[in-house]
Amino acid sequence: EDSRQQFKARREVFKKNQQRAKAMTGKKTPIDALPGDLLFFARVTNLMHGLGSRLRVRTPYLSIMAPYAKRALVERYPAPASLVYPSASLSSLEEKVRLMLLEFLSKEQLIGCQ
Repeated sequence: EDSRQQFKARREVFKKNQQRAKAMTGKKTPIDALPGDLLFFARVTNLMHGLGSRLRVRTPYLSIMAPYAKRALVERYPAPASLVYPSASLSSLEEKVRLMLLEFLSKEQLIGCQ
């Protein structure tokens, strides 16, 4: 019972500090500013990593999740007219990167890049 009351008291202090910080700056805390889906994904990913490490699982869970993430991105965000915009090449490296991007694009392995 005492530990539960102590936890509640600490949580109240934390909430008051958050409210005070928001009132002073007018901004959300960094955690509140993150989209809930992103925060949930990060927590689940960390949980999966921890469980995999603890149980000595050798399956790469991110490679299992990748096709589902790709499908979700493709369904959520329509592809732009062009992913590789033409411009004057500045160097041979830029030309190689541009050709590689076009190759990935033709194989539908490119969702977006910067």
